[in-house]
Amino acid sequence: MVCHHDTAPEPELVFKLGERTPPLIAQVFEAKGYREFDEACDSEDAWHVHWRAGRFKPSEYLAASSTQRLNHFPKTTGITKKDCLLRNLRRMRGTHGPIYNFFPETYILPNEYSTLVRACELAKGEKPIWILKPSDSSQGRKVRACGLRHARVNGCMQTQLSQ
Repeated sequence: MVCHHDTAPEPELVFKLGERTPPLIAQVFEAKGYREFDEACDSEDAWHVHWRAGRFKPSEYLAASSTQRLNHFPKTTGITKKDCLLRNLRRMRGTHGPIYNFFPETYILPNEYSTLVRACELAKGEKPIWILKPSDSSQGRKVRACGLRHARVNGCMQTQLSQ
């Protein structure tokens, strides 16, 4: 069998895709001059970029060479998941004080639902606009302004910041 890249005079940039990767990713790489990793012809580590929809294992980060890139950064859950980010911000506020008072009143649902209801009852007459950010989506999908009746999902419910 002859692989299409065996006769190439210059080294090629190779991308490797994981399952569930949208076809658009391959199209963008190919438009930029990359070619897709071919399991039949390429050695196991003959790629430059590995793109995956899900997370990589710690061992995969360690196995990547200095010329290889993965499309996720290790140990970023603490800032990329809304509930984890909130916990970290609260921890920083507890440690460093009011300098961390820049984020709005937020509740992690469903765990803090009863605390959210109490806060609404104490507001007396005020009707803040609540923004629901579900934990099972990203990039603004499913984010909506709503009331307490929608607060029974997994995610974060926060007040709108005042101007």
